[in-house]
Amino acid sequence: MATAIHIENVDNVVVVIDNVKAGETVTIHEKEDSYIAREDIGQGHKMAIAPIKKGEQVIKFGIPIGPMMTDVVAGDWINEHNLLNDAQKSGQEARRRVREGVRKIMVYPRADGRFGIRNVVMVIPTSPDCNAVAEAISDATGCTWMCCDRPHLENGSVSEYSRKALGYTGCNPNVHSVLVLKADGEKKTADYVFRLIEKTKKPVYYLDVTAAGDAAIKEGTSIVKKFQEAATSQKREPRSIDGLTITVANSGSDWTTAIFGNPTVGKAMDLLIRDGGRVLSGALGGLLSSLEEIIAAKFARREDALKMLDLVEQSRELVMKESGLPVEMLEPSAVNKPEGITTAPEKGYQGIRLLGESPIQGILEYCEQPPGNGLWKTLFENGLPPTTASYGSLQGAHLYLHTTSAGYLYYEIPHLVGIRVTGNEDTFNEPEFKKDFNAGAAFMEGIQKTGEKLYQLILDAAEGKIETNTEKNKQKVFHMWYYVPVKPYDNDDRSKIPPFYSGLEAAESKFGKGFSGLGANIHSKNYPEAVKKYTDLVK
Repeated sequence: MATAIHIENVDNVVVVIDNVKAGETVTIHEKEDSYIAREDIGQGHKMAIAPIKKGEQVIKFGIPIGPMMTDVVAGDWINEHNLLNDAQKSGQEARRRVREGVRKIMVYPRADGRFGIRNVVMVIPTSPDCNAVAEAISDATGCTWMCCDRPHLENGSVSEYSRKALGYTGCNPNVHSVLVLKADGEKKTADYVFRLIEKTKKPVYYLDVTAAGDAAIKEGTSIVKKFQEAATSQKREPRSIDGLTITVANSGSDWTTAIFGNPTVGKAMDLLIRDGGRVLSGALGGLLSSLEEIIAAKFARREDALKMLDLVEQSRELVMKESGLPVEMLEPSAVNKPEGITTAPEKGYQGIRLLGESPIQGILEYCEQPPGNGLWKTLFENGLPPTTASYGSLQGAHLYLHTTSAGYLYYEIPHLVGIRVTGNEDTFNEPEFKKDFNAGAAFMEGIQKTGEKLYQLILDAAEGKIETNTEKNKQKVFHMWYYVPVKPYDNDDRSKIPPFYSGLEAAESKFGKGFSGLGANIHSKNYPEAVKKYTDLVK
């Protein structure tokens, strides 16, 4: 009996450490797997452990090393007689990518040098008094509007924290043009929002709707229609993928999340970063699950790792202060445990796998824009995907990606493209859960190939070649519920900060099966059960 080494789990070949005869059994070192060699194979040579078709890549060391020239099956010898050494072609491709700015996608160029992947026209009211006008303009034109329904206040006025939320929403690169609404008493906020958006060089108009009534709606409708004509007439143009930004999050985990779902996303994110993209992650992952050392090692700079560890300690203290329990006693949640997730480190590590292999370039504060490409850790995140996506939109994200296996958490950010991934095939096959990608395919295809497919879906969605499930509902309102400070010990009375799930009863009575509260839409065949699961998850 011969032995072989499987170097990386994603590899579709092994290296035999003995001379092998045809028909001999080859066992995998430190694994229970075994294969029958179909031909003589020399020591140190490669043997296929899965079917590989002509033209498909051989994976060794976790990377593609060349395409097959013929079809092979498990047990076949792989060497120069059937494996193409295309290093010259790969080198030419690498040089072409560098010369052409990596790779290009079809996008909407912006005047400030950025690009959008959608052309959204948005109305932004700068106080709750403007909401009715904004909604009426949206009803008349079909444009998107931001609902200023729960701004954080300081001395009775909209705080700087909420002003930034309003302004940076309008600055998002997917937003083509903005109508800013001002009501009496909030001139400071309206001026700030207008000037901030104006710096991006996109079309922006300032409309005072104080006591204007129907006249304000009529004027605002006229302005928005002109913006829409300009947005519709703009054509996509090829631009370097450099700067394409996606924010990622995970929730509702089961046993498939760490094995298929998150590693597939991690692989796709590595591919995006390789091509010059940016990934924002607010998820604490292993940070609150006794795995701090693992994720700290992912930081490119030691000072950022130390800063993150200090923030983790503050968060631990806050959890203990508010719940009376250490965070490890609160995780995994009641949703996770029936799905096979038993301990906090077990749950935390799947969050780390969501980040892929790329180093974390640094930590971004609230509304801070990434200064370069790569993977970035964002702050101001309460652990749930809708919040991560919303804050990511303020930091220039074009898309948000949510991986979940439980399925019921569903939300929409109308000016971002949402992609919903699951590692659970049963969840994927349930139409009510509105999933876009089945990462469970990695069970048969491997993480590398499945990650490549997810990356291609991301690019297709970015170019508008496909419409994701979150886009099909044509959500028009973007709620402001998230924008309350969540820093530990920030001198706020935390009892007055609305819990993430506040407003559920009102939303249920108003919207019935689906509701649009806290910037989220939730749909389920069993709506009351979904609400219960959702609130339990947040608690």
